[in-house]
Order: sequence, then C-alpha cells, then structure tokens
Amino acid sequence: MSSKWSAPRNRVMNDRLWDAQGREWHRQFVWLDRAEVDRLVPKLGRLVVHRYHEPLRWLSGDEAAAWWKKVRLHTQTSEEKDVTPDDQDLTYAAAVWTSGEDRLLVVEEFC
Repeated sequence: MSSKWSAPRNRVMNDRLWDAQGREWHRQFVWLDRAEVDRLVPKLGRLVVHRYHEPLRWLSGDEAAAWWKKVRLHTQTSEEKDVTPDDQDLTYAAAVWTSGEDRLLVVEEFC
C-alpha cells in the first residue's frame, strides 16, 4: 500500500486553496473594498467563488464581471461589516490569494 500524498484539488482549507492543477494559493487576510475588486476583476480576468462545503466556482471574463456586478452591493469590506444580504440571503467578502508572484481574486459567500 502506497503512502504517497497528493495535493488536494479545487478546494480550500483554512488559509490555503488548491486549484484544479494542484497549485497552492495563500490568502491575504484583508477584505478588499469594492473599488479594489472593481479594478481587479478586469485586470486579473477571473475570480473564484468560495462557499463552505461547496465546490469552488471559477469564473472568467464577462461571466466574472457580470457575477461581481450582481453581488457588489452585498459585499462587506474591512471598514464596512454590516451589508444587506442579496435575494438568496447571502453576503460576500473578497480577498486576494497569492501563489508566488501570481494573484487570485476569491469572493467568499456567507449565509
């Protein structure tokens, strides 16, 4: 029996995220303000939606921009904690995750 360990794929554990290729990303513990997310969505070209106990959703291009536009006003920031939930009773918070020099925008969904 082999004891070889393989990295998780497409999941989050605490402050670590593994993408579908097994690359590990680390979270920066600052919630971004909405203007910063507005700037990052087109610059990075993609975002990841993370909801606990659900698969990661990887959105890119127009799909990422449209999804962000829909949830933008329901997103808390480091300065603003009380936001109105959306029609699914969810709120959101965005953070940058890094792997080496690369950055990944992850938006957390909260119940």
